[in-house]
Amino acid sequence: MHISAVGPGQRSHPPHQHGGWEAFYLFEGEGTLEIEDERQVIRAGGSIVFDPRRMHGLVNTGDVEMRYLVILTGG
Repeated sequence: MHISAVGPGQRSHPPHQHGGWEAFYLFEGEGTLEIEDERQVIRAGGSIVFDPRRMHGLVNTGDVEMRYLVILTGG
């Protein structure tokens, strides 16, 4: 579990995949979770749980810093 911050138009890291399960909770800002060819917008106060074995990445698509909690399970 950790908190990350990403500036407008930036990515936390390149698209990737790994085992376990992953969840995001946004404290501030807006982002788009890319999972293979799907896109899901997440806004402050929103959360999502997904299967990180699929290629994924998170992009700050807002105009302010995006701060979010990442929760990863083993896998």
